[in-house]
Amino acid sequence: MKKFNIVLLVLIFIYSNQIKGDDNSDKKILHHGIQFQISNILDLSSYNDYTFSYRYNFNNNNGLRFGILLNVGKSDENGKNIQESISSNFKNNSNSYKYKISMQFLNKIITYEKFSMIIGGGPYILHSYGDNNNLSSKEDYLLNSTSQNSISGYGFDIILGVEYSLAKNVIISGEYGLTFMQQKIKEAYKTKKILSNGAELEIYNYSDENKQFNISNMDVVLGISIFF
Repeated sequence: MKKFNIVLLVLIFIYSNQIKGDDNSDKKILHHGIQFQISNILDLSSYNDYTFSYRYNFNNNNGLRFGILLNVGKSDENGKNIQESISSNFKNNSNSYKYKISMQFLNKIITYEKFSMIIGGGPYILHSYGDNNNLSSKEDYLLNSTSQNSISGYGFDIILGVEYSLAKNVIISGEYGLTFMQQKIKEAYKTKKILSNGAELEIYNYSDENKQFNISNMDVVLGISIFF
């Protein structure tokens, strides 16, 4: 399925300049624009990715987009577990952030009335980090589990999207595509038992660092652009 997606997008890219839509040559060009996009809108269990971009149009069909994606999350949870008449308290907190800086060339390949199909692509750099700390109290000891993970990488996005013109200078859009990424992943996990006398016993300690190359589908992204 991934190979089919890649071939489809490449073919559209190759023939994009040969596909003719409505003639936009008589329309005034609005060169500058700002865009706000959001992804993961259907996944209520995770934090959304927000992208803020500056767009520059060379003409009515081609332009550049410079964007920064941000995702910051923090959670704190306190509760009680009851299992086989034995209760234990727990406290869990986590922190995460992600940013992605990208530049993309956008090309409008088909236009029909107020609808346009766009294709684009460009490079990006990305970094994400997350940590989690869980402390649970047992009958005569505490169990403390911690984890950390980070991803640093760079790659190339290929996108396919649809835009609809609400007004002369306002456009709503939906995008989907593929991302190619070379990344470095660092992971660390540790669990220790804290006895009532203050002594600490290490139960589990693991860390790893590896490099990967991935090709994956991008999330569906919805956005609004305002040009001036």
